[in-house]
Amino acid sequence: MPRGESPNRVLWVLPLAFCVNACGAGAANELALVRGELARVQRDHSALSKRVEDLESKTDQHVSIATSEPAIATPIAVTEDKPLKVVKLEPKPLAPPPSPSPTSEDDEPRPMLKIGPSGAIEQTMPDENPKLSKKLTSKNPVLEPQAAKDYDAAFALVKAKKPKAALEAFGAFIVRYPDHPYAANALYWRGECYYALGDHSSAVSQFEALGARYPASAKMPDALLRMGLSHKKLGSADKAKAAFAKLRKEFPTSEAAKKIPPEDAS
Repeated sequence: MPRGESPNRVLWVLPLAFCVNACGAGAANELALVRGELARVQRDHSALSKRVEDLESKTDQHVSIATSEPAIATPIAVTEDKPLKVVKLEPKPLAPPPSPSPTSEDDEPRPMLKIGPSGAIEQTMPDENPKLSKKLTSKNPVLEPQAAKDYDAAFALVKAKKPKAALEAFGAFIVRYPDHPYAANALYWRGECYYALGDHSSAVSQFEALGARYPASAKMPDALLRMGLSHKKLGSADKAKAAFAKLRKEFPTSEAAKKIPPEDAS
């Protein structure tokens, strides 16, 4: 102990020196750890930098190879230049519209229907201008609702077995609506009314008028059958056979053909 120092001062200095030595040792350890961690980070950084340099080097090599390869040009066929042919377009003259034929349907007078003195339907030629006559009779009767009503009223008289009244009603219908789809049927039923009244001559005239004016009518098979039967009633066997023969030839599968009398079947 130095001279003049108290024992208490010595006791206080010794622990302090110990603490200083202990703290110095701890700081040295911490410093060593920091230095080791720093060295490890530097090594990782160096390794990462080297890896980046390697990747950049490979990328540069690929780019240099791609740019150094010559592009393969597609061969273009070179053809000899030929002079183009000049085509001059000229408008074609328009053809004049065809002139109507002097014998066309528009210029021909249409036959008119009327009821004759004997009650038969007769065809007459109009006296007035044919074009005006056609214009007056060209109205579409199918669009007239009254036409169907008139036909139904006339046919109701046939069902009521009133042949005389039906004759007049069907006659008026044909004269008023000669182009109606029911006109052929009306003419046929007039023949049936005459047949029911026993006037076979007038019945034949009605069936013949049906064949002349409406040859494509669905009533033609029945009309030929009635015509043949009417001729038989009148004693005209040859005309009856002719009507039956026409029925067998033109409508062999019709129901009317099956009703031909057996003696006239062949």
